[in-house]
Amino acid sequence: MMNITFFRSIAQWIGAMAATVGLCAGLSAQPLKISGGLVTGGDVSNYSVSPDGQFAVFIADKDTDGKNELYGVRLSNGVITNLSGGLVTGGNVLNFQISPDSARVGFVANKDTATVFELYSTPIASSAPIKISGALV
Repeated sequence: MMNITFFRSIAQWIGAMAATVGLCAGLSAQPLKISGGLVTGGDVSNYSVSPDGQFAVFIADKDTDGKNELYGVRLSNGVITNLSGGLVTGGNVLNFQISPDSARVGFVANKDTATVFELYSTPIASSAPIKISGALV
């Protein structure tokens, strides 16, 4: 005899798959550029949609060609936020990961010192990055 938790898990999975199919069907019908305008020569190098489907997060040299920064866009209204905040000259965001609860984004960048890559975390909906890697040698 299977327990109720198993059936709830299956129901949640089916619901998530239906929502994904619906989202994909809608996107295929009418493509929507969510990165906003890019500087000449700029491009998006990496992206991911949050587990709750509310945000897309991406790395792009959106404002300055060759300077990769971290951006988040609320999918319901298209508002784009620079999540990495200011970077030192020569600074770039290398990679990121969205938390399972869709609340925060962790990212690796040489944000404070051009030659040192450190780990940061910021809320997915706003730019308030904090360094979480501690002091590095």
